[in-house]
Amino acid sequence: MQTQRQEWWFEEVEALVDRLIEDKAGLREQEEAWDFIGQGCGPEALATAKKMFAERSAPKPKEEPTEEPEAEPEPDVGDGGAALILSKKAPYDNAKVFVRQHCYKEGVLAVYWYDGSFWEWNGRCYQKMGMDDIERDVWDFLDEAKAGVINDSSRFKPTPNNVTDLIKGLKALLAVPYDAPRWLDGRPGGNLLVFRNGVVDIETGELMKPSPKLWIHHELDFDYDPNARCELWERWLGEVFAGDAETQECIEEQLGLGMTNEVKFQKGFLWIGKKGREGKGTLAFILERLCGSGAYASLSFHTWLRGEYSSEVLIGKKVGVFPDVRFKDVKWYGQN
Repeated sequence: MQTQRQEWWFEEVEALVDRLIEDKAGLREQEEAWDFIGQGCGPEALATAKKMFAERSAPKPKEEPTEEPEAEPEPDVGDGGAALILSKKAPYDNAKVFVRQHCYKEGVLAVYWYDGSFWEWNGRCYQKMGMDDIERDVWDFLDEAKAGVINDSSRFKPTPNNVTDLIKGLKALLAVPYDAPRWLDGRPGGNLLVFRNGVVDIETGELMKPSPKLWIHHELDFDYDPNARCELWERWLGEVFAGDAETQECIEEQLGLGMTNEVKFQKGFLWIGKKGREGKGTLAFILERLCGSGAYASLSFHTWLRGEYSSEVLIGKKVGVFPDVRFKDVKWYGQN
């Protein structure tokens, strides 16, 4: 029944209400319309009309412009000029920022912690860094930063403890688990030599571009040339070992083996001279040049094995040479 009654009055009531709103009718006009609807359509239609009028004539609330909240600026870790904001309570996080800023070269991590020292790639190989250099860089890094949060920060003012804590974080972040030579993706390094003009695989002869992805510590200060000849060297060998081609070849094998990381033979070489000035010092000099000074250790029987850590000097070396051995009578070398 209700639906049937609405069907005959609803559209007429709606049209009348819309007209009142459109004409901005005053109270008198509204009262006259309500009397007309109530008498002609009944109380239900009157109630519907008043409700419809109230809903449709009510002013719409103004839509406040929605402002996007300003994004919180990220700390500037580049060269943008803004001071970096760090936390004094998060030295490990600060160490991560330091690594991003100071420890990458060519987009590759190029600083590591190994065997009690920091090592940095110098463009050809990894070179041991002085702890004073690391500490200076960390002091500067913290001193240029701010402490606190964005929009509420002040100068960091680093203390020795801040520096020490950050360096501890660097040691944890940059520790490398491999002995050199080794590719930092885990591949073995094989017998690789670093020359001024590239890295040579002595087993294949391949010449490669130096890369910070190669964990290697020694370099040579001359170029690789597979066709190189040294007439002075050949003449010297011919004079010292005249007519002895086998000894000449053996000497060159010894020098070549000393350049490599090969230790499978577990042998040493003894150069014996009767009168002095017979080439032993020259051979030792040439061997140091071929290995690189960083891979060469000069030893002495007077101090060899005298203490528990005497052989520590051989760590990371390719060859150890006793350049001038003169045994004394009634002396057991190596005893305290």
